[in-house]
Amino acid sequence: MKKFFLFILCIGVMFSSCKKTGDGENEEVIDKTYDAKKFIGENIDAAKQTFAFKTSELPKTFTLKNGVKISIPAGTVFKKAGQAVSGDLTLEACAMLKPSDMILSGTCTNYIGWQGKRYLSSDGFAYIDVKHNERSVDQYLDYGQYINFSFPTDKGSDATTEVWQGEEADSSLIWEDIDERAWNFDGDQKWGTVVYSNKSFSFDFGKLGWVNCDVLWTKGAMTTVIVKLTGKIGALAQYQGYGNGDTFVFFVSGDVNVVAQLYTTIDATTVKSYDNSMPVGDKGSLIAFSVKEGEFSFASQDNVTITEDLELTLDLKPIKKEELLAKIKALDPK
Repeated sequence: MKKFFLFILCIGVMFSSCKKTGDGENEEVIDKTYDAKKFIGENIDAAKQTFAFKTSELPKTFTLKNGVKISIPAGTVFKKAGQAVSGDLTLEACAMLKPSDMILSGTCTNYIGWQGKRYLSSDGFAYIDVKHNERSVDQYLDYGQYINFSFPTDKGSDATTEVWQGEEADSSLIWEDIDERAWNFDGDQKWGTVVYSNKSFSFDFGKLGWVNCDVLWTKGAMTTVIVKLTGKIGALAQYQGYGNGDTFVFFVSGDVNVVAQLYTTIDATTVKSYDNSMPVGDKGSLIAFSVKEGEFSFASQDNVTITEDLELTLDLKPIKKEELLAKIKALDPK
């Protein structure tokens, strides 16, 4: 999981430049090495925030630009190779609250765990890493120490959410059930459950890396959605962009905060959702985009209502990078 974040974070390649031709016209030069991984890497790099602090300054709260708060307690919190660390530390963090945050970072609200393969309705997720002497500390905090996360929400006072953790497994970042070593059993919260309080979902967590607060996306009858792609497409992207795929497909719900990546292949141009995982009657937008050899393409269908055994076709057309970014950001709630 750390390897996932660090790999995509280190990518920073400009995809094009301009030069003058002999007749004075501008000619666009396309970087053929620019692909979906580099596109995602740029976006995560832009979302990341870095904070320098000293252990003597703890307790300390860091507020990210989208309002997510990360509070580190006083005391011996971090270890490296099992030994307590002190002095100068660096916090690297990013948080995803909106559909565009998730899509542009190559993440989604897919769940893979003991309950099978499902989709989550997100209340936000974040990645944090703490470094000492430029090297990451241990992921698990010192025993009995917890970082507090606070995700802003406009849900009502009776709302609850569930906490999940991100782990790297089978070369993929997956959302799965939390490890008991990361949960504060001394708190008032039930196992993995967080109750709305003061316009936020706040909870203690004893592990660095990816953390997620969501609920399973279920509502009545469930079905499978199939999407066939035509036009300017490349190889289909695997889950969360692992492998060499160029082309992503997402369903973005208009009712709740779901960004479901459809990546299970039927053939080279067709993907499907997880089986019986999409709620019949839910409405949203279906999008696909491809980044291959420095060129971009996009297709979407808005106001899609999920029906039994729904099958749709998306025809990807060429698009400029700036236009693609704008299309993805337009999926965010107004």
